[in-house]
Amino acid sequence: MDAGALVAMAEAVSRTGNEMFLITGRRQKKDETGPVIYLRSCGLPLLNHVCQAISARLALLRRARHGDIIMVEPFMVSAVLPLALLVRFGLRGYRVILDVRTLPVKRGRFLFFLDRILFNMGLFLAGRFFAGATVITPAMARVLRRRLGKLPVGIWGSGVDLNAFDPANYDREKERKRWGFGKEKVFLYHGALSSEGRGLVEAAAAFNEAGLENALLVFVGEGELSERLQEIGGPRVRIIPPVPHGDIPSLLAACDFVLVPFLRTPVIDTSCPIKLIEALAMEKPIVATDVPPVRELLEGRVFWFRADGPRGLARTFAEAASAGKVDTSGARSIAMAYSFDAQAKNLLAFLESI
Repeated sequence: MDAGALVAMAEAVSRTGNEMFLITGRRQKKDETGPVIYLRSCGLPLLNHVCQAISARLALLRRARHGDIIMVEPFMVSAVLPLALLVRFGLRGYRVILDVRTLPVKRGRFLFFLDRILFNMGLFLAGRFFAGATVITPAMARVLRRRLGKLPVGIWGSGVDLNAFDPANYDREKERKRWGFGKEKVFLYHGALSSEGRGLVEAAAAFNEAGLENALLVFVGEGELSERLQEIGGPRVRIIPPVPHGDIPSLLAACDFVLVPFLRTPVIDTSCPIKLIEALAMEKPIVATDVPPVRELLEGRVFWFRADGPRGLARTFAEAASAGKVDTSGARSIAMAYSFDAQAKNLLAFLESI
């Protein structure tokens, strides 16, 4: 979950009469309006982690009060371990909770190795010294259950802004003109154009194999696969550079189908696919591989054009393109369970139970 989504979650928590603020590093310009404390950072991976851990610890010592709850991701457990020990010995009156949004994602051999060490150490220490843990999906809870020992575990998933992602706010033809779409069927994927578990190369190849004359496959994002996707997909593939998150509802309104071509990996299988949920909020039909998080949301829905795997996507593209008008009734009701307000209630209910 990115910082913008966490800010939206903090705002949802505040609407319940509680207060939530974030302590995070930053890659871009500070948002001075949000409930955020920005940590000091440096450019070297290991040194940056040490620097941010110390900065986070000092910030918490200044801000945390009796009765507060401190939530921390596994990679930063070392920052709050001294505070958890103070709680264990009765010297502080707050609770420390582990929060796991994702398993370690491959991003280069050394960084992935470092991430796995920090992640596993975080789980080990949290299982012995923390008051509880929250995770993003039931699948994640099952995967981590043994490693968290007897810690109570709660679940709160990705959140969607139902006001921003509301199809009633958009005129389809106007948005299609904005993005340069014509009469063709538009299949849309937006997100990182990288290889790990996303199935993008397989999707581009399947789209080319389908040979649809009046269809366009649009990838919105950037990454090392950009040129390869264009090459493999052929002339009916279009790459759009990353757009602000506020423009995503416009793109969704303009497209005909949203593509979710994920592969079976531990990270994907335990994820809560927010881009899929945003598409459902905009009442878009879905072309997706049959992976657990998609199946959990869409099993039995007529607006899910299901591919058994990457090799089945060519047939699924053709099936969707020839389907005519698709009944997406019920799609938005699925997304409503993942609003930020709903997820805030899930989080607070768990914290009140421990």
